[in-house]
Amino acid sequence: MSDELKSFKISDQVKRTVDKPKKGEGAALSAPSAGFPRIEALIESDSIDLAWVEARKSQLVALSNDGSADSQTKGGARKATLAYKHVGELIDHLLSTKNAMLQDSE
Repeated sequence: MSDELKSFKISDQVKRTVDKPKKGEGAALSAPSAGFPRIEALIESDSIDLAWVEARKSQLVALSNDGSADSQTKGGARKATLAYKHVGELIDHLLSTKNAMLQDSE
């Protein structure tokens, strides 16, 4: 894991929200989530397709290298590219942890 991920704390970046409890039939069906349902669904699925992460990263790299874009757009694209890199590393780490846990249980 990179040094940038070791010091990363999601609580520093995102304020915690309070969700109102659901009433009725939908309340029994909804499972508690840590706040990242898309990543949770990826990790829990049998096959993982991360092509969307790589495609978005390549679009952002092209935008950050675009000569006609202004400096604010280029800076934003660089930051977003780094964020997508972190997402890829996070998913890889979570998958390796999941696989290790599954092997230990067998």
